[in-house]
Amino acid sequence: MSGITLRAGDTRALVLPDEGGVAAELSVGAFDVLARTPWAASARPAPVPAEDEATWVGRWRGGWQLCFPTAGAADPDARPRQGFHGVASQDAWTVRRVGESSAELAWADEAGLSAARRWSIGAGTLGAVTTAVNGGADARRIIVAEHLVLGQDVLAHLTEADGTLGIQASGTLAELDYAGNPTGRATAWPGHGWDRANRSTPARVAALQHPVPRVITVTGPHLRATVSWEGLEHALLWEEFGASREAPWGGAVHALGVEPTSTPHGAGTAHPGGIVELGPGESMTWATRLDLQVTERTTLTRPVKGERR
Repeated sequence: MSGITLRAGDTRALVLPDEGGVAAELSVGAFDVLARTPWAASARPAPVPAEDEATWVGRWRGGWQLCFPTAGAADPDARPRQGFHGVASQDAWTVRRVGESSAELAWADEAGLSAARRWSIGAGTLGAVTTAVNGGADARRIIVAEHLVLGQDVLAHLTEADGTLGIQASGTLAELDYAGNPTGRATAWPGHGWDRANRSTPARVAALQHPVPRVITVTGPHLRATVSWEGLEHALLWEEFGASREAPWGGAVHALGVEPTSTPHGAGTAHPGGIVELGPGESMTWATRLDLQVTERTTLTRPVKGERR
């Protein structure tokens, strides 16, 4: 697996331009931060976009990538074809510039919609600033979602009987089904126990609408992860702690998605609610930052190389 390695002190990130420009790995000292699928080592770039969730997940290593120009199921009437979670999420990005602690990438489709993205790393932090531009002749209906998925050492203690994560946020919590479709039910944060997660938490998804400030903090015994953002109104929360036994999950994925987004659902641009319409010549810019703090200096037991955690 080749890519771009960014470093700042004991903080390291691996960015893969050929796989959606994903930050596939992020570590702070001995701690691994981002989710990693059991099949990450065998994931490979594909010449055509994934048209459905099962195909997309099969190519997904984990990590943090941009869903663009949609999130969720593709609109079958959209042209150019969108792909599941947007073509850009797993397409090859062009590398514009690379430094020790930053990298600039670019992507565009055949109709002139483009995105320029800058990854930058610091001590205990990783950020992405992105600008989307409609350089085409027609207006485009789009969704932007930062598919930022925590895992590994952030979630490691959830295998313990009393292991618990604390989640701090604000705003209105809108319930979604597991495909990202709104159910019509909403309540003030934390709703039905969204401020705590443990190994018995069911697989679930929700939209956090209009949080003020735009900050979500996840705290465990080893790490505190704070996601903050500008330029996007909402965030999706996704909890999957091995509860989904059916394909493509197979009870093997442990992930906590904290995903700033333009749109408070994951149903794609065919759904009428919350879609951004970007006219010819128009642009939008947003920024997302993940800050990490070690809460306990623990020596972790690592598996033998080649074993799964």
